[in-house]
Amino acid sequence: MLEAIAVGKEALAQLGVELPTEVDEAKIGVALQKLNHQLSGKQLEELVDLPLMSDRTSVAAMQLLEVLVGTISQGNRGLLPFLSTTMVRLSLQFGNAPASMVGYAIHGMLLCAVFQDVKTGYKFGEVALNLLDRFNLPELKSLVLFLFGLFIQHRQEAFLAVVPTLKAGYTAGIETGDFLNAGYNIGVYINTKFFAGGELDTCEVEAANYSAVMAQTKQYSSQAYLDIQRQVLRNLRETVSQPDCLVGTIYNETVMRPKHQQNNELAPIAVGYIYKLLQPLRSPRSSNHSQSLSIFVE
Repeated sequence: MLEAIAVGKEALAQLGVELPTEVDEAKIGVALQKLNHQLSGKQLEELVDLPLMSDRTSVAAMQLLEVLVGTISQGNRGLLPFLSTTMVRLSLQFGNAPASMVGYAIHGMLLCAVFQDVKTGYKFGEVALNLLDRFNLPELKSLVLFLFGLFIQHRQEAFLAVVPTLKAGYTAGIETGDFLNAGYNIGVYINTKFFAGGELDTCEVEAANYSAVMAQTKQYSSQAYLDIQRQVLRNLRETVSQPDCLVGTIYNETVMRPKHQQNNELAPIAVGYIYKLLQPLRSPRSSNHSQSLSIFVE
């Protein structure tokens, strides 16, 4: 990931876009101040009506920044504020490119999840969705819906409202060959249904079906995420000797956790621990296949 980021930064530099090597709060503050100054006097809803970006250098820079979203998210998240502010600033200066919707979504995500400005972050998310409809680019739909559904939507809407968003993101990814973001969408989709009190048997069947698709499309990280969920659902529905351990026929944490650590995959490790916290709370009634998670919500 770090090597990929280094290659991307070098290419961006040739296009006149600089990403910092060292990240600190002061630099992030300066980047945000510059963007806020550029946004001064503008209504966020008006960003949808910016002219089409025609400067070829800026278009190329936007495309490269969009490609780097996943890599930076996993390899060096401290660069995300610089990525988002750069994409929004280029859009304000030169007009909207297709990649602008990703920039708006990333910035909305950061405002909601990091800087605690939910109202503004949600508006940026709405701009991204409106541009998605306007540009009609199916190949970016899975990523934009994932960012909006996971990080933004539930902060202003009902929790279950994200379910159709994530399902649509999965479908778009499968249809366009964006299997990476299809996997991200469907993993969070199952997670959301689980914590919203979905029936355990239904969730397990769905997770098993989607895990098979992820294996077929070689999205092994997403497959592992789904298999963690499947093992949790199995542990909740059956009598197991160690319910606080994710060790079974579907997922074995003693085998998989070292692999996650070796690949610097922190998300499945964190998710595994979160799920393990639920296991000792298992109710005797959970053997009922129609039992939902409402006992935990209560």
